Amino acid sequence: MICADPGQIEQVVLSRALNVRDAMPEGGQLLIATSAGLLDPDDARLPAGEQPRPCATLPVRDQGVGIAPETQAHIFEPFFTTKPRGHGTGLGLATVQGIVRQSDGHVRFASEPGRGTNFTVYLLTVEGAALPTPVDQPAVLDRPAGGAVLLVEDDDRVRLLARQILQRAGFTVLEAADGKAALALAAEHSGPIDLLLTDVVMPGGLNGVQLAGAMRATRPAIAVVYMSGYIENARVDRSVRAGDGRFIQKPFTAETLLNVLSEALASHRPAALAASDGQWASA
Repeated sequence: MICADPGQIEQVVLSRALNVRDAMPEGGQLLIATSAGLLDPDDARLPAGEQPRPCATLPVRDQGVGIAPETQAHIFEPFFTTKPRGHGTGLGLATVQGIVRQSDGHVRFASEPGRGTNFTVYLLTVEGAALPTPVDQPAVLDRPAGGAVLLVEDDDRVRLLARQILQRAGFTVLEAADGKAALALAAEHSGPIDLLLTDVVMPGGLNGVQLAGAMRATRPAIAVVYMSGYIENARVDRSVRAGDGRFIQKPFTAETLLNVLSEALASHRPAALAASDGQWASA
C-alpha cells in the first residue's frame, strides 16, 4: 500500500505512454509493471545514514529511440522539449516528477540512444495500511451533471488528458486543436455548448481570449476556463478580473480541473437560464 492520488498516478503512466508512442514511430514493446522493492538512500535524496526503506516500484520501459546524453540532464525541466514548436509543451516529465515528489517518491531513468528508455518510479509504502472500506456510493465532486464542453488545445497530450478527465466526469466533449477549428466546430454543432475550456497561446492566429470573445458573440451564456503553462498572462488576467472567465495553471490534476469547471458552470447557470428564457419568449 502507498499513499498517493490514483488520478495522479494514472497521469504519470499516461504521460510516459504518450512519450513512448513518439519514441517508437515504427512500433515496439512498452512494458508497464509493478513490484515491491527498496528505496536506497544512494538512489534517492534521503538523509545520510538512513536505512533503505520499503517501496513500490513502477517501471515503464520502451524500445524507442532513447534520449541523447546531452538532453538527459534537462528532461525534467519545465518547458524543455526537443519537439518542434507547437508539438509539445515540455511539461510532461516535469509534471511526472512533481506528482512523484508530492507522493513522497523518486524517479530514476536510464536511456541509451537507439536502445530505449527505462523510467522507474519509487513510491514509499505505508506501514500498517489497510485496504479502504468499500462504500455504497463513491465520493463525487459537487458539480453540475453532464453538459457539453468545447476543448481547445494544440498539444495532443494535454488535449487527450483533459478529454479523458471530462468524459469520465460525464461531460460531452467537442475538441479542436486551434481557435479557427473550434469556431467551425461550434458553428456546425446544433446543440448547446455549456463551457469553453481553451489554451491561451495557440497557433492559427487566434488565441484563447480572442476565441472566447468570438464564442460569446453567438453563445453569450457560455462559461469560459482558460488554461496555460505560463503563470503571468496579461490578457487572461484582465479577462479573469473582469469576470469573463476562470484560469487553471498547467500542469493540473483531474480534481483541480473539475473543481474549476464546476465553479465556472455554477457561476454561469443563472445567465444560461436567462438566455434560455429569452429564446422561449422570442419563439
